[in-house]
Amino acid sequence: MTGRRAGSPRAPADLPWLALVILCSGAIALVPLIWPASLLLNLEGHATLAIAWLVFRENVDR
Repeated sequence: MTGRRAGSPRAPADLPWLALVILCSGAIALVPLIWPASLLLNLEGHATLAIAWLVFRENVDR
């Protein structure tokens, strides 16, 4: 063993880039992923109603 640690060393000049990567991947990139998921969650009730009506022949009225 040589006593060196595994991995690459980080210079202090790399910290702003590291912070930018964390911000972009952790905050900005999640918005396009969350938006379609919220739309699908809003359609869950309608999909359940359609499945009950079409597959199980449930009565759909007031």
